[in-house]
Amino acid sequence: MHTQQDSFPLISVVIATYNGAKFLATQLDSVLAQDYPNLEIIISDDNSKDETLAILENYQPQYPAIRIICSEQNQGYIKNFEQGCKQAKGVFVALCDQDDRWHPEKVSKLYAAIGDNALVYADSVLCNENMEPIGVNISDRVTCKDFSSPLEQAIFCRIYGHAMLIRNDFLQQIFPFPSIIPHDWWISYTATLHGGIRYIPEALAWYRQHSNNVFGAVGGKRNKTQK
Repeated sequence: MHTQQDSFPLISVVIATYNGAKFLATQLDSVLAQDYPNLEIIISDDNSKDETLAILENYQPQYPAIRIICSEQNQGYIKNFEQGCKQAKGVFVALCDQDDRWHPEKVSKLYAAIGDNALVYADSVLCNENMEPIGVNISDRVTCKDFSSPLEQAIFCRIYGHAMLIRNDFLQQIFPFPSIIPHDWWISYTATLHGGIRYIPEALAWYRQHSNNVFGAVGGKRNKTQK
C-alpha cells in the first residue's frame, strides 16, 4: 500500500540548539506544523546548560521524526550545524535556527521551487524579540535574487541559513565547513558552483532579532557565549 510519503522525498530539517530554552518551543511547534508530509527533524545540541535538552526530551516521545544529537562540549554554531547536516538522510536539507518561526508551507513551497538548483531560499519577516514584525523584510536590507555567479553572490548577497532548502548530495560534498566564515555563507557561495541558487520572493519565516542572535539580520551581532 502506498502512503502519501511515497510521493514526497524525505527532507531533513536540521536544527542547531544552544541555550535556546526561551524561544525553542515556538520554533519546534512551527516545524512540526509543516504541511510537507515526509520530514525527519535532526536536532544538534551544542552542550546547552539551560533547559533546552529537557524541552527536546519532552517533545521526542510524541514525535518519532525527532532525533537528538548531543555534543559533550561546546564546539560553536558552525560545527554544530555541520554535525547535524552530516546526519541528514533526506534528499534535501532545511537548516533551522532555534528562535524563529516558520510559515506552515515553508518547506513545501521551497521544495516546489528548487528544481535543478543546488539551493533555494525565500524572504523572511524581521521581528523583535517578542516575534512582532517591525515592518521590514530581509529583502529590504540585502539583495535577494537568483545567483549563478560565485563572485556576484559573495559581493552582493547574504543568504540566511534559516531561509534555505539545500540539495543534500551537494551539501555532503562541501564538508568540512570552514571555521572562518558562517556556514550559510559557505553553503551559498559553493551552491553557485553546483547548480545555482533560486530565490522565491515570498516571506516564509519570521526572523527573531534579539540580544542572543549569533548574527543579526544584517550581520554583526555575534553571540559571545559561542565560539
